[in-house]
Amino acid sequence: MKWLKNLKISIKLAIISSFLMLFILVVGYTGYRGIKEVKGLMEIIYNQHYKSSVNITNTKGNLQTVRAALVTMMSATDKAKMDEQNEIIKNITADIDKGMKVLLSYDSDERFKTIKETWEAFRDTRDKELIPFVYEGKIQEAKALALGIQSERFKKFTGIANELIEKAEKNAEKAINDGLSTYKNSINILVGVAVFAVLIGGLISFLIASMIVKPIIKGVHLSESIANGDLTQKIDASMMDREDEIGHLMKSLDKMSHSLNQFISSVVSSSTQIASASEELSASATQIAKGTQTQTEKATTVAASAEEMSATVIEVAKNASGASESAKESNKLSQKGKTTVERTVEGMNGIAQSVEESASVIT
Repeated sequence: MKWLKNLKISIKLAIISSFLMLFILVVGYTGYRGIKEVKGLMEIIYNQHYKSSVNITNTKGNLQTVRAALVTMMSATDKAKMDEQNEIIKNITADIDKGMKVLLSYDSDERFKTIKETWEAFRDTRDKELIPFVYEGKIQEAKALALGIQSERFKKFTGIANELIEKAEKNAEKAINDGLSTYKNSINILVGVAVFAVLIGGLISFLIASMIVKPIIKGVHLSESIANGDLTQKIDASMMDREDEIGHLMKSLDKMSHSLNQFISSVVSSSTQIASASEELSASATQIAKGTQTQTEKATTVAASAEEMSATVIEVAKNASGASESAKESNKLSQKGKTTVERTVEGMNGIAQSVEESASVIT
């Protein structure tokens, strides 16, 4: 079934349509064949049995009409009446001859030939012997002939005609039964084909649902999961191995999920780096604040030393006039000023060092 899954959806749909058309053709052909068989049986019933029975019955009735006309002709007293009945006999005879040809075309039954021979013998005896006796006034001879050989031929003709009519009726009944049987068989075949078509259609629908609809539903669910932020969903390898549109769709969804995973991993990594850099900057700012505080303290010390030095200088100036008397004291004050200056220099050096440290931290 793998080859079927790998077919494009358009080809799958074309195959389904072809199967449905095939089933429709099978059902249509089955129905047409059944109708054709029933029609053929109906034609047989009509052409071979019904028309045969009707023609035999008509021929038998015409023959009885001919006998009645002969009786009337034998009882007539004038020639005009005889001629009238003779004309009737000729017209009916023409109809009987035509009916005999039709009867012989229906069936090859030997009885049709027998009835034809019986009719021809009856006709020839009537035209060549019986009717001339009537015109000659030999009524007794005519009656003897009519009640003799002609009566036997009429009975033989009627007996065979009745047998053929019965045969035609039986054949017609058999054809009707065959038609009904064919009709029932056609209905059964149609129902069977229809049930088979429904089963095959259901199987094809199930296969199509398995190969097309279900994977699409899974693809939709996967897309919804990705849209909701769930990138842990995995696609079956069997779906990704397909070469149809479903397989391409699943491969694209898997590629999109993989790309989103990589992107999110990159964002997380960048966020971690930024957090680390922020912590380093925070530590540097704290260190700078501490250096600044140290510089402030040292600057205060320098200012105090400068003020002390200034007071010392002023005091030295006031006592300059009494330098001789205060030499020792001035010397002491000078030493003290020296000490203060040194302390000032140390404070300035400390400030310079703190500035350098701050500059290195900032860098």
